[in-house]
Amino acid sequence: MADLIACGRVFWHVINATAEWDADGDMDLLNQVDDHLCLLIANRQAVTPQEFAAKAEYLLARIQNGSMADVAEKAAMASIRADACRAIKAAQAEAVRRERTGTAGI
Repeated sequence: MADLIACGRVFWHVINATAEWDADGDMDLLNQVDDHLCLLIANRQAVTPQEFAAKAEYLLARIQNGSMADVAEKAAMASIRADACRAIKAAQAEAVRRERTGTAGI
C-alpha cells in the first residue's frame, strides 16, 4: 500500500508542477494515469490501521482537490467506507473476545 501511495503522491506533484504545460492534451493523459493510480490505491485493502489512515488521507485529499474522475472518486469513497466498516467489525470482535476471556480493559 505504501508503495502505491508514495507513487501517487509523487505523480500528483509532477502533475501540479507541469500544470502550465499542456502540449497536445498531455495533461489529460497525466490526469488519466493519476486516476488509475487512485483506483489502484482504492482497490487495495488496507491491512493495518496505519495503512488505512494513509490510504484515507491520500484519497480524501485527492477527492477534495476535485480533479478526480467520477468513477475514481466513487471507487475511493466506497473503498474508504468498506475499510472503515472492516476496522469497526474487527474492533467489535476484539472487544467481544476480550470480554469473554476476561481481559477487557487491559
